[in-house]
Amino acid sequence: MSQLELFPVQCPPATAEPTVPSVESIRVRFEALLDMLREADVMPLSARELAFWIVVTPQMSNWLPPDEKAAVCAEFEGHLARPTSRRSGLAEPQWRGRARSCRWVRSGKWTFSMTGRWPI
Repeated sequence: MSQLELFPVQCPPATAEPTVPSVESIRVRFEALLDMLREADVMPLSARELAFWIVVTPQMSNWLPPDEKAAVCAEFEGHLARPTSRRSGLAEPQWRGRARSCRWVRSGKWTFSMTGRWPI
């Protein structure tokens, strides 16, 4: 008797779950993010989380209807101007990563640049 005969082939074939997000799941994530930002006096996100959401928000909002996308992006950008801590009056976070940096400039925009070096 071979080993394959010990295991019957009665298992249903595996099905892949859909990877396309639903509009409802995106709305839930944005609502959770915006609720957290609305309730906080100062920026509740760390520099790393903030950099993530700055990149992801415009991309993820593409799944929403155009008017809802504009509203979500406008509200999120409005929250970017808040102070990052109770001591600072201006939102001027500056951080550096290995391959890029992000900083808030006085003109009111986020700037990204490729700086820094990978360790040898």
